[in-house]
Amino acid sequence: MNNTKIEELIIKFISKSITETELDDLSIWLEEPGNEEKFKQYIQLNYALEYNLLNFELEKKKVLLHSKVTTMTSDRGRVKHFTYIKYVAAAAIALLIAIPIFLTSDSVDEADTTIVVTDIEPGTDKAVLTMEDGNRVTLEEGKEYSLVDRETDGKQLVYKPKKATPNSELKYNYLTIPRGGQFFVTLSDGTRVWLNSESQLKYPMSFASKKERVVELLYGEAYFDVTPSIANEGTPFKVLSKGQEVQVLGTEFNVKSYDDEAFVYTTLVEGSVSIGAAQDSPTLSPGQQSIFNIANMEVSVRKDIDITPEISWRKGVFMFKGKKLREIVKVLSRWYDIDIVIGNKELENVTFRGVLGRDQDLNQILSSLKNLSVIKDYEFKDGNIMIR
Repeated sequence: MNNTKIEELIIKFISKSITETELDDLSIWLEEPGNEEKFKQYIQLNYALEYNLLNFELEKKKVLLHSKVTTMTSDRGRVKHFTYIKYVAAAAIALLIAIPIFLTSDSVDEADTTIVVTDIEPGTDKAVLTMEDGNRVTLEEGKEYSLVDRETDGKQLVYKPKKATPNSELKYNYLTIPRGGQFFVTLSDGTRVWLNSESQLKYPMSFASKKERVVELLYGEAYFDVTPSIANEGTPFKVLSKGQEVQVLGTEFNVKSYDDEAFVYTTLVEGSVSIGAAQDSPTLSPGQQSIFNIANMEVSVRKDIDITPEISWRKGVFMFKGKKLREIVKVLSRWYDIDIVIGNKELENVTFRGVLGRDQDLNQILSSLKNLSVIKDYEFKDGNIMIR
């Protein structure tokens, strides 16, 4: 099992999103000599986590796993795997409690005041679809829809496979994700796109036969899993965003292009992409990230980066690896659809390293940051969150 897969399993384990099959895979890996120590070192090096936030409901897991063990007594290998993972879960929790806090400035003093914050629920699957005729449809889970050439259950939108003739005029749709939302769409060529909160994607209902497949990320963040050109008459796939062009033959990558940020970040997971800009057109390899400066149209490339924090949002996790507090509150504001103000400017450059679940309500996350001494206090005031 490669390092990327192991890292994904560990993150899922920490964020309580690991499946039984994945739990079994992790236990098998942990039985290999030296891997238990690698597991502990990985957590120590990468995460500062609060015990209360990481409530694994260990006792429930033990009951579940014990029931599986007792029904599988004839399979000693499986028994060993489940027994071992229970030990690892307990060891991991004990280890996480003792992990030091990683901050680049002095820790904040403990607060003496009482916090009063209304529970703010995390984001949900929702979007606004602007159709080819200009009509707008609000997509939400639980609502029924009747749409031509596309299907939706309110959690995802799937276009029927279809090709437009080479000379026909393309009909465009817009998918807008508000703050506090996320959505998944499958385009007519089979390309899958995950859209983060506060994002908008422009794309044709169907791509023209034997012509480039072009979409535009007008703003926000999106993860693309592009169908290869060989399955689409040899046509490449292109993503436009704020003066940047990502040329694709078939791959997985993440583009982050928010209106309140001065750079466009493209992170390659698999395959190969070319970043087109006015000054340069570098080609990325997996594990590399391009940084496009919108002001001067220049592109720089970071090599051999840890891509996991860049794409963790798609897995339902906030993974902050040395992120400054001012960057963290931007991410939280988008997901929870509330403005978060840093009252003490000295806190803006405090950095935090940790994993937080996107399914937590905001009060839990802020409480965790306080308990870790990242912030001193916070309160709900005039429709905003004030931290200090």
